[in-house]
Amino acid sequence: MFFKEQNVGKSDKLKSLSSDKVESEKLPVIEFKKINPTKYRVRVHNVSGKFPLVFSESFHDGWKAYLAKPSNFQFSISNFQTNSNDLISKYKILDGNEEDQASKDELGDFIQKGWVADLGNGKEKTVEHKKWEDNKEKLDYVEKYNIGFISKNFQGTVQSDNLSSGNIFETWLPASKMNDPKNKSGIFSGAGKVVELTEEDHLMANGYANSWVINTEEICKGRSLDFARDDTYCVKNEDGSYDMELVVEFWPQRLFYLGLGISGVTLLGCLVYLAYDWKKIKKNVILNNE
Repeated sequence: MFFKEQNVGKSDKLKSLSSDKVESEKLPVIEFKKINPTKYRVRVHNVSGKFPLVFSESFHDGWKAYLAKPSNFQFSISNFQTNSNDLISKYKILDGNEEDQASKDELGDFIQKGWVADLGNGKEKTVEHKKWEDNKEKLDYVEKYNIGFISKNFQGTVQSDNLSSGNIFETWLPASKMNDPKNKSGIFSGAGKVVELTEEDHLMANGYANSWVINTEEICKGRSLDFARDDTYCVKNEDGSYDMELVVEFWPQRLFYLGLGISGVTLLGCLVYLAYDWKKIKKNVILNNE
């Protein structure tokens, strides 16, 4: 639900959404991972046409959405669907997640439908289970697993902790979205690994939430889907729909990382200077004693 009063100056976007209604059976499925409170990785499966991607965090201009290249996918979806049985055999529901975590049969169904396209590296991992004893939190036992948490399908949304976390710099130098019709190289320019969606596409939904208008016609159709090309951001499915990956991030967090980096460099510089000064003083003392 969108209100004009909360999206001033974006009436054209609102009109385009109202005129391009998506049938419920054609709605895309969202696969996501919460990397940290300020960064999420999102894969949109079986998308076509135009639709709003609603992100249920309080609206703020600091939240940005970036298209990531398909090269960030660890493998092609069709190949994954064919060779996923070995990985599924290692899958287990973690203790305490029986109500929310997908079963093996559900996971197999997700994979066949193209809703899950990453099960991680398959290496053994551990999770610590705690218990409360003598008014203290103590270690109860350690559980081993190979494939991270994958939720059931809740209203077209699947949480998967197996998606890549990326790195803190992946969105720092995005390519630019071009609106100039004279740009014959495509709608994107720049050498970045991601493309930032414009603020014009950023709307307030449901009275409080962030949302972005995803226009498949603009992003995917009419463009080469050769993975070797640097300007490709979509993977085409057999039914003509597309899969794409986005990173949603609260960009002011970068200021914290930048400040932390500057502080670290400053501290290192001070330590180097103190070490040099101490060595110099020690050398002078030795010379004076001689």
